[in-house]
Amino acid sequence: LHYLNLDRPDVHKLNFIRRLPLLFAPYFVIDGMNEHGLAISLLRVPQSSVPKRDKNKPDMMYPTLARVILDHAQTTEQAVQMFHDYNIYFPYTAIHFMIADEAGDSKIVEFIGGKIRVTNQTGLWQLCTNDLVWGKTDTQLDLSCPRYRIGSSLASEYTQSVPLKESHAID
Repeated sequence: LHYLNLDRPDVHKLNFIRRLPLLFAPYFVIDGMNEHGLAISLLRVPQSSVPKRDKNKPDMMYPTLARVILDHAQTTEQAVQMFHDYNIYFPYTAIHFMIADEAGDSKIVEFIGGKIRVTNQTGLWQLCTNDLVWGKTDTQLDLSCPRYRIGSSLASEYTQSVPLKESHAID
C-alpha cells in the first residue's frame, strides 16, 4: 500500500476517488511466490535503462510484469523469457528483479545500456541487494556494498556448515 500512497491510518475515511488505487493493488507486486515455487523480488537500483520501445510488443509496468510472471511462469527460464515479450515501463524508480524457482535455479534480471542483462547463479547461492550485479565479481560486490558483503559472508558460512541433501522434499 505504500507504493499506492495508501499506507495511512485514515485510508478508510478517504473518498472513493482517493481509494481508487486500491483496485490496482493485485497488479502492484513487489515480491511473491506462485503455486509452482517460482519466487520473484523487485529491488530498487541506482540506475537502469530499459531497452528501446518495440512497437510490436505490449507495454507493461514492472510490478504488473511481476504479476504476469507469477501467474504464468513455472521456472526462471520461462520468467526471463517474459522480459523479452514486453516493453517494460518504470514509472517511479529503476528496478532489478531476482527470480528463483523450485529447482533452486536463480537469476537476476537488470536493464543496463538499453539491454536486458541476466546474471545466472554460479554457485550454491545467489545474492541480490539494491546494487547492480551484472558483470561484477563477488569480490567487487563485497567492496561496493556492505549489505552484499554481510549477506555473502553469511551465505558462504551457512553452505559450508550445512550438509547438502539429495532431495529438497519434505517428509
